[in-house]
Amino acid sequence: GPHLSEAITCYQAAQKLNPDDSAPEIRIATVRHQQGELSQIDQLNYGIQVYELGNQQKQASDLDGAIESYHLAIEMDPSLTDAREALRIAMQEHNNITIKISRAQQQ
Repeated sequence: GPHLSEAITCYQAAQKLNPDDSAPEIRIATVRHQQGELSQIDQLNYGIQVYELGNQQKQASDLDGAIESYHLAIEMDPSLTDAREALRIAMQEHNNITIKISRAQQQ
């Protein structure tokens, strides 16, 4: 729809502002992937990039973002066993944090 092209225009503008940041390009790819517009080869290429983005997010303590990226990476390239393992670990860490928070609230 029209919103899609608006989103892509915004991401492309963000890319020009910060060419070293691969996130806008990955977001464009994500939007295109959701529309079914990415070729198999693009999916494999972006799958790895999205997985690496997930690793960066995890290092920055953005577990929610990392989990989302790992899910997307696996969706784009189901053979990415590293992403599956990273997702499993991130989910465990996420659960541990949630448990700690709920325990703290109970005291």
